[in-house]
Amino acid sequence: MTLPLSTYTVLDISGSIATASCARVFADFGARVINVENPAGGHPTRAFAPFDPEQESPDNSGIHALLSPNKESLALDISDPAQHAALLEWVKTADVVLESEKPGTLDGLGLGFEALKAVAPNVILTSLTWWGQTGPMAGKPGNDQSVLSMISQVINFGSPEGPPLLMSGYPMQILGGVNGFSATLVHLISSVLGQRTEAAHIDLSIFETAMALKESTGAGIAANPPGTLPDRPNRLGINRFYPTYPASIYETSEGWLGVTALTPAQWHTFCTLIGTEELSAIPEFDVAANRIMGAQQIDDALVPALKKKSAQYWFSEGQRLRVPLALVPTMADLFNSAQLRAVEAFREITLPGGRKLEVPGQPFRLHNTPARKDGQVSKLGKHGPIKTAGAQPTKSKGVSVRSAKPNPVREPTLRPDLLRGLRVIDLSMGWAGPLCARNLGDAGAEVIKVESRQYFDWWRDWDVSPERVAQRLYEKAPNFNIMNRNKRGVTLNLVDPRGKQLLKDLVAVSDVVIQNYSAGVLPKLELDEPVLRKANPQLVMLSMPPFGAGGPWHFYRAYGSTVEQASGLPHLQGRPDDPPSMTHVAFGDPVAGLHGLAGVLTAILHAQRTGEGQHLDISHVEASTSLGLHGVASQVLLGEPPARYGSRDPQVAPRGVYPCKGEEMWLTLTIDADEAWSRFAELTGDEDLRSARFATLDARWAEHDLIDEKITTWTQSRDRDELSERLMGLGIPAAPVLGSADLLTHPVFEDRGYWEWLEREYAGLLPHPITPYRTGGEPFKIDTPAPTLGEHSREILAGLLDMSDEQLDHLEAERIIGEEPDRTF
Repeated sequence: MTLPLSTYTVLDISGSIATASCARVFADFGARVINVENPAGGHPTRAFAPFDPEQESPDNSGIHALLSPNKESLALDISDPAQHAALLEWVKTADVVLESEKPGTLDGLGLGFEALKAVAPNVILTSLTWWGQTGPMAGKPGNDQSVLSMISQVINFGSPEGPPLLMSGYPMQILGGVNGFSATLVHLISSVLGQRTEAAHIDLSIFETAMALKESTGAGIAANPPGTLPDRPNRLGINRFYPTYPASIYETSEGWLGVTALTPAQWHTFCTLIGTEELSAIPEFDVAANRIMGAQQIDDALVPALKKKSAQYWFSEGQRLRVPLALVPTMADLFNSAQLRAVEAFREITLPGGRKLEVPGQPFRLHNTPARKDGQVSKLGKHGPIKTAGAQPTKSKGVSVRSAKPNPVREPTLRPDLLRGLRVIDLSMGWAGPLCARNLGDAGAEVIKVESRQYFDWWRDWDVSPERVAQRLYEKAPNFNIMNRNKRGVTLNLVDPRGKQLLKDLVAVSDVVIQNYSAGVLPKLELDEPVLRKANPQLVMLSMPPFGAGGPWHFYRAYGSTVEQASGLPHLQGRPDDPPSMTHVAFGDPVAGLHGLAGVLTAILHAQRTGEGQHLDISHVEASTSLGLHGVASQVLLGEPPARYGSRDPQVAPRGVYPCKGEEMWLTLTIDADEAWSRFAELTGDEDLRSARFATLDARWAEHDLIDEKITTWTQSRDRDELSERLMGLGIPAAPVLGSADLLTHPVFEDRGYWEWLEREYAGLLPHPITPYRTGGEPFKIDTPAPTLGEHSREILAGLLDMSDEQLDHLEAERIIGEEPDRTF
């Protein structure tokens, strides 16, 4: 079996967690990946705990090991001019170079984009940095916690009185790496399609990638500006998040249970299941948004009721009744999961000393060309210097061999044409699937969103009552509108044989189908993957079941909250005495959408080069689990998960969230080196902090409580934004903890033009987030806002299927297509 990326060569010259995560996906699907590492200590990933007690430094980092299967290690110092010639010889052989240096560093070394392009005219340089290559934030220090603070993720996590809590680990770097892989694959596919003909420099911002978690919040603020809705506190407590309830975690007689009961039917069924019918009898609680305001009343009944039986019992019974409940596993529990075992979610890697570890594999599975299941982790410098320029020549990547299809009904105009020539049928609803499809449309693919007048995308509106339909609220939802820009909208009644045939006809002239229907829906409609493949043998089809395709949980239901609950992440977050702690109301949705994008692009590249389509699936739960890299590493290396320290981290001290002047004004601060502490202590002017008593990491960790008290005294009289700017200017990772309203007004969003405002019929002027990568100084532009219901049915069916006006009139009269909801069935 030839893996999809087996003819590509990738150099990682920085070795951050972001570039290593990006390169790991390349390696897992066959690319030759070479870590270009400083001989003195190797890539920065080698310095991260936990450490293998059986191995010596610099080959003992668990983080590095899990990120590095099947990568080569070349000991070469890119900062040494004497070694630049050797590095450029490697660049000549490469298709992709990954880096995460401070912007301007490579240029200063004579190794910038122009220098690489001179020796490799088609190379892709992918830069993965905290804030991007341009703008006032470029080059400022950052970390995952700073990014999470500035996307307004931190402000909602923790106790009401504060301070807010930070997530542990490296989730945003990992997500940025996966998105960097996708951005790079877009450009590799563009070359095969004949659109890209020269070198490219991709500028990806980890911050802008992370905004996928909160972009819908910004759009919601625009639709409901401050003052138009009742004020509400930023934090409601652990495992309580707006806008609905319960989407929380509870202790049972044995284990922890994730509960999400959103719809009235789910709520009533759940209350009956656990014996709290008195709650379901309260009329106000039929509305999910009202339940969050009654969370304490609800918990007073749920907590004792759920302790009567085990988590396994409630989970099985709840899912049998179609209520999305979840087991909340520890890291150890994940390795004993019947579902993960059934879908073969694990792989085996071999450490430099020969020790073998079982670890999670990629969360998306290509059914014909799956990722590697084994992998050797290289010792630093195992692979020697290149001898000649032709030692590893770049192989031809060919041109597209896919069957010819009709041209796009509308060509990209403002947006880039990188993926022009690809046609995508988007059958997905909600968040994860539409986000995946949107990213393809943003890069120039023609994306056709297929809904029906009878069952349209539920993110248009949960409530399809006649009163809400009459107000066209289904056209005004900001979440739907930002997630479906750059798409054409078609309605087809998929219950009717004529609507089914029209979908098959559209699939026959398309390249990709993306769907996230509940398992069993498409087979029941006779529109599942085998049926659609008959219409198009070269089809790439992405299915997005929450627990993955196959296994005993294949038919189980889940929301984004369910996914986080089931991922293992909650046991890594929070303070020592907290219950397993969620960090977001629907964390799993955008994370799955971006991982699904990486998977479908891999399958597209393979199909374009070989003519072989295939089915792939993404497990939402496994995608979120992948962000708990530090927890998995600790479990497999040391046999136990990492301790929970709230906002603290024993690898850096101090780290925390500190109050500033004003109500709910907070600052995130991380001291990541003794030199940084010296600069910080000098800034405070505190003689005690400046003393030798706190000069070392071990000393500061031992006195973290005292240091926090002193920092709090110093910060609480100072302006949040001014202080964070001053600290960043000293090279210290700091950030303001932004609130939801800040997402539209804070300068960090203006500096790189994060929001593009578009007029949309019925909804008015709405902000749209930019694509988190660019290949020039300006972000990608947007061609069109989200389609109104069925807006382009006639245009698409006429343009792609040559249907006449008479035929289209007949379809509309028969309720197969149309632009108005049809709830008369």
